Amino acid sequence: MGNNKGGSKKNAATTSERGGHKKNAATTSEMTAQTGSPSKYRKNRKDSRDWRLVIRTRPRILCLLALLGLFLLCCFVGYQKWSEKESKGKVGESSPVQVSFNFTGHSLFVFGDSTVDAGNFGFTAHPYGIDYKGMTPRFTNGRTIADYLAIKMGTQIPKAYNSLGSDELKDDTVNINFAAGGCGLLTNTMPIRCATMLDQVNQMVEARPGNSKGQRVVYFVSAGANDFVFNFNGNPEGFAKELVGKMESYMEVKALRVNELLVSRGGARTFLINNIGPIGCIPDKSINWSRICNETLNEGVKAYNMKLVDVLKKFQNDFNVSIILADSDKMFTDMVDHPLQFGLKNITHPCCGDWNAKDNKFDCRNQTEVCSNRNEFLFFDGAHFTQNANKVFVDYCILGRVCYPIESV
Repeated sequence: MGNNKGGSKKNAATTSERGGHKKNAATTSEMTAQTGSPSKYRKNRKDSRDWRLVIRTRPRILCLLALLGLFLLCCFVGYQKWSEKESKGKVGESSPVQVSFNFTGHSLFVFGDSTVDAGNFGFTAHPYGIDYKGMTPRFTNGRTIADYLAIKMGTQIPKAYNSLGSDELKDDTVNINFAAGGCGLLTNTMPIRCATMLDQVNQMVEARPGNSKGQRVVYFVSAGANDFVFNFNGNPEGFAKELVGKMESYMEVKALRVNELLVSRGGARTFLINNIGPIGCIPDKSINWSRICNETLNEGVKAYNMKLVDVLKKFQNDFNVSIILADSDKMFTDMVDHPLQFGLKNITHPCCGDWNAKDNKFDCRNQTEVCSNRNEFLFFDGAHFTQNANKVFVDYCILGRVCYPIESV
């Protein structure tokens, strides 16, 4: 009987367990009835995890999402500012229209200073011209921007005015370079006598009094930098006003003196006018030959460049000629800000130059050591670009990236 009692207890326990199963089954059935199906119930449980639950259970994920959102916001704001900056011209408020230029078949006459001089100043000694065909009277290791412009145009490189005989001066097929190193817009730019812009215009009138009928010509002018280098008076706005006044008077004199020569006799007349780069950043003028520039000097250059645009627009309207602004300021700034884009590794020191404390400038002379990797330097001496930098400038100009029709500026 004891066994039977034990068995009864066991059966009761079994019955109890079975009852538990029934109870669980009933509960499951009840949940199924309420939710429709077990899978739908699980879905409802998942949907019930609102943001408060996420905060309590997934703080790291929330932080990462917040940081990602902040990063994307910063990228968007940065892009907007960059885009706005890129869309504006360096020399005016409006956006310059980028137009590629084709000067094939044009003649070329050059005016200005050492940036384009081909020998009118005098013969420059070695190592100037070290990468040219033999010795060359240019203020760089090879070719100037005027040389590369002629090459791009498919015309002969202009010869120095002082090197030509009377027959060549009168020869319509000879391109002439009137530029003189050290000279500028002011008559007293240099303590020595040199051909000013007005002198250069008169030389052209005497050399070519009437040979341009039906001829397509580009007149390239690169001047004004020497005036800031040698004569800046410390008053940015005042000096810029004086300098641009000289440029305006020369442009007017040129137009009046050679109106028939340049404008009225047919043929395409194009003036390519260089503005001035940030002179305060060249090795001769920067502070300790670093990227710390003489900003007072640069303020004057900026003021001049802005005023120059107005003068050129007036000249174009008055004499119905085509004027293109060569934006040296933008090209210089781009090469300094993004040197690797142009293959440059040194943008502060000259390739050739020993510091002359007496004259406060770099001297590049016959005995001066010259760098071997010249294509990686922005400056050949303390004030002039290497030929590689000159080539980059002309390439970008012809593509319309740093040269613009004046009406679009």
